[in-house]
Amino acid sequence: MANVSNTSFMSIGSQCKPPTLVREEFQQWKIRMINFLEGIHPRITEFLHNPPYVLVNLIPLVPATATTPEVPEFYQPKPQDNWDDEEKELATLAPKCKRLLIMALPNDIFMSLDHCDTAKDLWSELLRQLEGGIASLKNNKTMCINEYHEFKAMKGESLRDTYSRMNVLINKCKKSGVIRTNEDNNLLFLKGLGTEWLNVTRSMRTNLDLEFMSLAETFGTLASLEPQVIHLKSSIGGPLALIAEDHKGKGDRKKTEEKKKKKKSVVIEADDDDGSSSEEEMSMKEMMKTLVSFTRDVRRGAFGGSKKYERKRKDEKKGYDRGSFERREFERKSDVRNDEAKEEP
Repeated sequence: MANVSNTSFMSIGSQCKPPTLVREEFQQWKIRMINFLEGIHPRITEFLHNPPYVLVNLIPLVPATATTPEVPEFYQPKPQDNWDDEEKELATLAPKCKRLLIMALPNDIFMSLDHCDTAKDLWSELLRQLEGGIASLKNNKTMCINEYHEFKAMKGESLRDTYSRMNVLINKCKKSGVIRTNEDNNLLFLKGLGTEWLNVTRSMRTNLDLEFMSLAETFGTLASLEPQVIHLKSSIGGPLALIAEDHKGKGDRKKTEEKKKKKKSVVIEADDDDGSSSEEEMSMKEMMKTLVSFTRDVRRGAFGGSKKYERKRKDEKKGYDRGSFERREFERKSDVRNDEAKEEP
């Protein structure tokens, strides 16, 4: 049976009923509520930030006479009988906006907001209670930055699930004012993948222009190689398995003797089983051949970007200073050399 989202139909709302606020999902509710109100009337959201519309007439200045003083101009309420159709519609939007907001609030939240007289007061108090002040917003930004830098694939997670979590994190960061470049997002995504992807990600970082690729294009590249990576990961004693085991063990000084013995036994089994190792080496070569072929297609515009992508890449390259571009290339290759040095026993 397919998994059902935790978000209920009430919290999503419908064309006639506003979405019900869930305290833990306030940011998503706010976006849905604004979209719902704009669907009711294009100008109704003005009353979330402005007081109700008051119709008035401007009474012009009355100059002074010999017997009466000057009367300055002033405003007075416009009689309802003199309202035109547009004014009648605008006058009803503020109360309607307030009613729809109240309909969207559960009782436990509305109990602290029922003193508000206008939609503007209700909206402002709601933001204050559930979003917090400036300090809270800064704290959210800091949390987003930390979560961004600590991102990595979870154990047993598929490539698509990791990609989906990455997109959610990028969207969350954008809402908090944390903006990162395509290259930053691509590098973080590649570094966050499991050790079974080590050779693939290293080759992509070396051969592809990640600064000109979107995260979706990077995911497409990896998805085309996922079957080969899964096959090699499931193999026991293959070269990739040894690399993964060795990479996983680096930096862990608290290993038990039992784990060390298991690691040695895996190496011995790999040396004895020449036939299995040969097949896995062939699989590794086939995977790398596919990656090289894919890289060539990307540069020719045969995948993802086509001619439009290629023109964009060339135009953006022209905007970079040559020295800056060479420095970026040097830093990228330096990262690769550092990774290789760390992998050496």
